Amino acid sequence: KENAVTVSGTGNVTLELDGKNELTGGTGTVQNDRYMTRARAGLKSENNKTTITDSDGNGTLIATGGTIVVDDSYASAKSGHIAAGFGIDGAAVAGGTIVAKGGDVVFESSASGNAPYFAAGSGILTTEISGGIVEATGGSAIGNGTLGGLSEAGSGVGGEDASAGVFKTKITGGTVKATGGNAKNSGGYAGGFGIRVDNGVSISGGTVIAQG
Repeated sequence: KENAVTVSGTGNVTLELDGKNELTGGTGTVQNDRYMTRARAGLKSENNKTTITDSDGNGTLIATGGTIVVDDSYASAKSGHIAAGFGIDGAAVAGGTIVAKGGDVVFESSASGNAPYFAAGSGILTTEISGGIVEATGGSAIGNGTLGGLSEAGSGVGGEDASAGVFKTKITGGTVKATGGNAKNSGGYAGGFGIRVDNGVSISGGTVIAQG
């Protein structure tokens, strides 16, 4: 029920990638995480001072946010808005091959009840991408259950209503492919943004492909 990896402390931290690394956040939720009740991240930088690097060019990180499974227990849930986990939360990318996938929302239950709204997780919430290859995909809504509603699918880069304004994001190098998640086929749910950074995103280098 935890983040797969959590970086804490007050100083700057560099994560050097070697070989293939896979991280998947837990499905347990915590309140007041980026202003929402939220499942766990694949990689979370609590102080937002973590930089992912790959000095020898052989490193890959696959980070996936925790999934929210909307089962019968949510028929009596008290929280009004619950989000799946970020693939990467708070870390900058300077190198490596990064595959960041937001957690999905799986609608399984058709029980009656006043269930909350759900948001799928974003691929990466970050201050800067300056190098490497970053493939960031927002989480999607899956399943045919009728309990609960989807507020929005996940963004590739950035966040949802609550977290999209946390950072300004700079893209100064590297290759970034940002793809929004898919919403359910009915009910007017919103698909995800390729990039959603409400405080502003600046692109001064690299290659960026964004698709909602």
